[in-house]
Amino acid sequence: MSHTRERSQRVTVQPAGTEHDTLLANAGTKAKLKRDFHSGRFTALQSPEYAKAALSPFATLTVKVARARRLPKSDWTGKADPYASVYLNDDLQDSSLRIDNTSDPSWNWSVDVPVRRADSILQVQVKDYDALKGDDILGFVEIPLIDLSSDRNAIGGWFALLPAQELQGKAPQRLEKQTATSEHLFGSVYLELSMRNMSGYDADAWYSLVLPEIEFKDYPEKGEARKHQALKAQAIYDSAITLKVAAYDDLIKPCLSLIVHILAWKNVLLTLVLFAMCIAAAQYPQYAGSAFFATPAVIMTFLAVPQVREGVYRNGSNAPLNDHGFAMVAALQSARELTVWLQRVVKAMNGKVLDKERLRDFGFASTTATGGEVVSYKALKKSLRAAAKESKPFVNFSEKALAAGTLVSREGEFGEIMGCKNPQDKPGAMTYVVRMYSNGTPEPAVQSCTEIMFCTGREKFNQNDFNPETDILCAGDDLEVRMSLTWLSNPVVLALIPDFVEEELNELQGQLDSLASTVVGISRVANEIVTWKRCCTAFSITTLFWLLAALFAFHYSTVDLIRAVALHIVSLVVTTVIFLCMAPFILVFARVFQATRKTAAKKDPKKWSNLESAGQDIDVIQDF
Repeated sequence: MSHTRERSQRVTVQPAGTEHDTLLANAGTKAKLKRDFHSGRFTALQSPEYAKAALSPFATLTVKVARARRLPKSDWTGKADPYASVYLNDDLQDSSLRIDNTSDPSWNWSVDVPVRRADSILQVQVKDYDALKGDDILGFVEIPLIDLSSDRNAIGGWFALLPAQELQGKAPQRLEKQTATSEHLFGSVYLELSMRNMSGYDADAWYSLVLPEIEFKDYPEKGEARKHQALKAQAIYDSAITLKVAAYDDLIKPCLSLIVHILAWKNVLLTLVLFAMCIAAAQYPQYAGSAFFATPAVIMTFLAVPQVREGVYRNGSNAPLNDHGFAMVAALQSARELTVWLQRVVKAMNGKVLDKERLRDFGFASTTATGGEVVSYKALKKSLRAAAKESKPFVNFSEKALAAGTLVSREGEFGEIMGCKNPQDKPGAMTYVVRMYSNGTPEPAVQSCTEIMFCTGREKFNQNDFNPETDILCAGDDLEVRMSLTWLSNPVVLALIPDFVEEELNELQGQLDSLASTVVGISRVANEIVTWKRCCTAFSITTLFWLLAALFAFHYSTVDLIRAVALHIVSLVVTTVIFLCMAPFILVFARVFQATRKTAAKKDPKKWSNLESAGQDIDVIQDF
């Protein structure tokens, strides 16, 4: 793909606005003569503030704003009068000429921008000129320059524009939250970028990172002209359920199960060892510290045995719904756990329990068969469906196929039924096309679910609409119907809810998402450690507990040991900080560490999330 550098094509002679006029008026101001950055780069390590004032920019960034497409409507005419503005670290550099009455402007305009720090952030705003009400931001894109290489090759591609209301907080935080999007709802802009070191030495970029930190503009938390968003009731509910499962089912409940397992003498050896340690600590209080650290060490050591782990953590609430899970629950010989597990099975089959006592009796009758073998999970489900056809059933199952638009979950992932391939078959044999919403795929559109509930219903699923990336074929018995709150998105219902309540609840949904993501990560790591899936980490933690227990055991007075160790550590830290905090070589070392850390965070521009098709459209253009 060959490109030639073009001069800006003046499509119209009107100025872009007051801001643009000011730039043109100041274009002839004299710049101060400064020392070349490369020759004074070591000054940046010793005195960053002085270097910032005395040294010239280390590089020049050439930004070419070629064109934009599918820009959103701005006024009653249906089309905008767009122009582009280039910012570096929130400072306006220059603006293009505007093109009137178009949603697909072509500017072919470029500007050279001096760059002082390699981690600067480029921002390109596409604005709509409005002489009466003031110019509006149609969309913007931000690019971290740290990822650009300092050569003469240009990087070009289509960048998704973000809406003006996303212009919140500071630029580094916005880049961290930025995620890939498959639909450019606010249009996109084609940019070509080229970074050129003034001296030709790539190392200058590293030295520029020790200059004083960039002061970015802090935009209002609510963003610019945020539009009202309808209540996302389903998203709020799903986030709350995810948080509940991660916090209670995966963290709190296993801990309670462990305590019950120990106190109920389910594992005699484990309970006996812990009981003996507690008796010893009660008789000899000086060894209480050793017993405190030995307790988790003993538990982690026992949990290294798979049979012990299953006995401790597997119960009716978390045992898998398969043959192995059925065998584990049956081995517990607990009426309560068996009933809880069978209720989960009936719910997963989209049924309803009518009589818990008869369900429990059915479970005990099914745990063993002729020859003493446990009945298979498939045979169990078949028996449950047969029981639903008795004269006095204790369970009930719907004979109808699940409707299109029904929200379901499968192995912890959320999805929506797109259609049933064989609705004429029996419920246990039905196969569904399910669109899964994992890995960042957005939730189903509110309109589709509202249409299902309040209108004529969705049209029959077309086989040509099958998307292998998000759609799967799944047996009905493997799906679990989840509560649908899409009726709250009906316009009639939303009209009864004040707008400020919707806004507050939508903000709560973002906080719930963030909290749920954090708790899910913590529970996953904790589960992998206690189950020894992270063998090295589990072994290291267990060994550390054993060493601490031994240390406290060999020292007679636990209190004296803690006091002595704490006193040594505190005195060492305080003395070191007092005498070394202002040392020049420490400051230089800190700057070197800071620059190295920022350089290590550099990534391939093809992985920029705002590039269309996750970077597949990126071009490397020779001799920009």
